[in-house]
Parts: sequence; structure tokens; C-alpha cells
Amino acid sequence: MLKHRNSSNSIEKSIRYLSQAITSLSNFNDLPDLIFNDLNPILPFDWMALFSTTPDLSNVSVLTNTSCHVNWDVLHAEAFPKDPLLIKTIEQPAGSYVIGREVLDMTNEKDRANFELNAKLNDTRHLLTISGGIDDNRASCIGLYRFNEKMPFGDLDKELTGKISDMLAMGAKYTVLQQAHHQKALIIDGLVKVCGLPYIVLNSGLKTVEISIIASDLLYQLTPIHAKSHLPQRLWEWIEQTVAPTGKLTQYPGMWEHEFQTRNFSMQCKAHTIKSDTGHLLLLIRLIRHAAREEFSSLSHFGLTPREIEALEYLPLGYTNKQIAMAMDIQEVSVKKHLRNAGDKLGGASKTETLYLAMKLTRSS
Repeated sequence: MLKHRNSSNSIEKSIRYLSQAITSLSNFNDLPDLIFNDLNPILPFDWMALFSTTPDLSNVSVLTNTSCHVNWDVLHAEAFPKDPLLIKTIEQPAGSYVIGREVLDMTNEKDRANFELNAKLNDTRHLLTISGGIDDNRASCIGLYRFNEKMPFGDLDKELTGKISDMLAMGAKYTVLQQAHHQKALIIDGLVKVCGLPYIVLNSGLKTVEISIIASDLLYQLTPIHAKSHLPQRLWEWIEQTVAPTGKLTQYPGMWEHEFQTRNFSMQCKAHTIKSDTGHLLLLIRLIRHAAREEFSSLSHFGLTPREIEALEYLPLGYTNKQIAMAMDIQEVSVKKHLRNAGDKLGGASKTETLYLAMKLTRSS
């Protein structure tokens, strides 16, 4: 059975040691084991979890101490998509703590079901959580869990938690920040080896992690911009409808491909999922820009209209009539009409001959 070691000297010594260990930690993924091993002598618990989440809980990841008896990252995602205790915790300022049985209303069906499901999945009877606050749209918190029904978190636990909660909140915050740094560093390093292609990186909840400068320049030309994601509307619709129709990434690795047309160039997108070194699922989208279209504006001297010239300019890229229609935002029948009129004016009997004459006339003018 867990027992408090509550000598005053022992407590102060343990707090000082834990504080020094956290501030000198080089890999914050080790924080759960550090807390589990060094906090237990003064504040006993059976296992712990460190949560990193978006404020709306759409993207939650969990780290536990290595001796934890359950895979809580997976179980929590499956069983608690809207964990009421996690919501109540991240609503608190950094360093604040809540005790499950004090904030969960057992007369409320959802709260009671949450408590009972915790007990069923991980044998937990008592929960204490500490808010790490919100930084860069990521909230963090630490959960301490006890199995023994007869050992609730009491006054002594609250007193000790009050002394260490700010320190633990700091550790939780820096763990989340370090995870984000690792995600970016891993992707950037990998893309340097892939010929420096422009890229976009999204997390499992489809939030943007990184956009390269070159990619930003390309995306700027694919207007309009989707307000929520800050990505081009056409690109976001493709991601939402084809890559992640459930609103989250899955373990399926891809590849997904799509091509977007603009007046001056076409851009091919190749997307697949990867895992960061911290185990987080990410979506990597590589952007490949194809050559600009031929410039046929001088053909206006031969009586071609601006729309006929625009339709012609897509032919050197190998576009079909349907693709040209999409790029010009017109009907396919209108594309055929523009190309036929251009052919009549230039003396071409087919698309191929019309294109040959257009290029010849342009380069000789």
C-alpha cells in the first residue's frame, strides 16, 4: 500500500532535488519517469500521465511513466474524445490543480460514466491533475493516479501539491514546447535530403506545424485562402476531403497526389504520413512546381481574344480540355469553342497544329 513519507526535512529535500532535476532535464520526454521516481516519496501515486492537447481536445497526445500498466495514449484517445476532467484542468491557470472527485459531478451521467470508465480501463479510483497552461495553442497538464479506493487525495496531498504545482506545470509546458521543436527539426532535416523541395507539415489534427519559405511563395498564388487553416482553399478542400475525411490523420501512410492549376504554372502535391521521433503522426506535403505556360499575348495581333489566348497557353503543359476548363473556371464546351476559334484565326486544323502555329508565330514576332 502507498504510504506518505511526510518528515519535513525529507519533503523539502525531495522538492529541491526534483526542482533541480526538472530544470536541468535535457530530454523532456523523460519527465514522466523523473516525476514518478522522485515525487513518489512525498506524494504517492501509482502511475502518471503528461497530456499535450489543443484547447478544443481535437489533438491529444499522452506520455506516461515507462512502468505504466496501460497504453494510455491509445486508450485515452479511443475512450475519452471529450475528457471532462482534462477540459476542467486546462481551463485553469498554469500551476492550478483539480481533484477528480471534487470537480466531477457524480449525479451527472457523463461525469459518472467518465469516472467509471477510468476505473475499468486502468484501475484508477482517484485522480489529481495539474494544469501546465496554454502556450502556442497547446495546452498541457499532468495527471497523478491512485488505484486504492481507500486512499483519496486529502489535505496533505493538497498541501504538497500546492508547493510543487508551479514546478510541475513548468516541466509540462517545456515538454510540449520541446515536442514541437522536435517535430520541426525532424521534418526540416529530412527535407534537406530530399533536394530542398518546398513543403508543408501538418499535425494529426490538421493544424499547420511548418511551411517552408519557398512553399509560402507558391501557396500565395493559389488564392483564395481558407480562413481557418490559412492554406489555399483548394488545397485545404483536397486535404479535408481526400487525405483526412474524418478530420484527423490515420496510420495509413499514403501516398496522396493532386495537381492544382494556375494561369502561370501548375503545382503537384504529394502527401504522406510520417512519425516524428517523439511518435507523433504528421502529414508531409511536398510541392512540385511545373513549368510556366507559353506566353501567347502577341497573338492578339491575329485577332485572338484574351480568353482564346488563355486557353491556348495551357496546351504546352499537356492539359486536357477538362483541366483547362477547371483552370479557367468555365465549361468544357467553352474551352472547345475558344480553341476552335483560335485554330480558325491561325489556320490550324487541329489542336496540335494550332499550338504549333501559335508557338511559331509568337517566337518569330
